[in-house]
Amino acid sequence: MSKECQGAESMIIKAYAEALEVIPYTLAENAGMNPIAVVTELRNRHAKGEKMAGISAKKGLVSDITKDNILQPALVTQSAITLATEVVRMILKIDDLVMSLR
Repeated sequence: MSKECQGAESMIIKAYAEALEVIPYTLAENAGMNPIAVVTELRNRHAKGEKMAGISAKKGLVSDITKDNILQPALVTQSAITLATEVVRMILKIDDLVMSLR
């Protein structure tokens, strides 16, 4: 998506996507897997169109999470991402306010 946008908007989308990579990285690390290899494999599989590729901590590999019956309610993920985004926005607003007072 960042490739479709231009300028600052593209940079913001890219930074947001990079920040979200901490989720599979941390999950892989906590499962005793090589987090760099896992994130790389996830990127490659998603780029190939395998949208349901995910981490199977039980198997210790990247697989089709629907076939492994690994499901999570979308509302949980959506709420967590929304809350984290709102927190970052508030921090940035506070930072802008402090910088304008200097």
